[in-house]
Amino acid sequence: MKRIAYITDVHMDEQFPKDFGVDARRNLGLILEDVRERNISEVIIGGDMGETTAREFFELLKDFTLHVTLGNHDAFSDVTKYFTKYTREGRSELYYSFEEGAFRYIFLDSSSEQLSQAQLQWLEGELQTDRSLLLFLHHPVLPVNTGIDKLYPLRNRGSLRTLLQDFPQPITIFCGHYHIDDETTDGHIRQFITPAASVQIRKDSDTLQLYNGPFGYRIINIDGDRVETQLLLYKDGSFS
Repeated sequence: MKRIAYITDVHMDEQFPKDFGVDARRNLGLILEDVRERNISEVIIGGDMGETTAREFFELLKDFTLHVTLGNHDAFSDVTKYFTKYTREGRSELYYSFEEGAFRYIFLDSSSEQLSQAQLQWLEGELQTDRSLLLFLHHPVLPVNTGIDKLYPLRNRGSLRTLLQDFPQPITIFCGHYHIDDETTDGHIRQFITPAASVQIRKDSDTLQLYNGPFGYRIINIDGDRVETQLLLYKDGSFS
């Protein structure tokens, strides 16, 4: 069985987590320590890494097999100085794919808060496969009944959703951005939103309310053609 640690919305060294008493740098350190203790060697960063230098951020993750999606707090020019594997000449966005086992893994760049037409056209070609899809991007695709979804959604998610709905194989989406825990299903599409590694946002509110709540990460378990997840939150000095 393959296991991946999915970590998102670290916001390391940014001011707004500090305003709520959150030490995002410490939180990331605790998460990575737990990932190592569980002998997980692969990490996916879901975006919004923080205002620390990209070099320093990637130095903390140098011991892991790493994949990255860019969030709206990330800059392509900074990140791709240190994460170069999937950059392509002529592109100013970080999107890429690969196949492994029963799945095609697709990583999208929503750092501009929308998907460019070039990305959507590329994705349409990537959907020409008979494998199931694991899709990673910072912004959720399926709507969620929460305040931040009304304020800061992916601006052209309707176009992306239409492409995905026409794809016949199972699709599992992993994303962040909303700083909440959520699982939403729409037909053959499952979407998992993972809480932030920093400050949280109240899910049951029509307004944007940030607070210092349990932070954590998600373990993605892949066994053959099955995908299961385990959400780990830090409470009382440990992850459970």
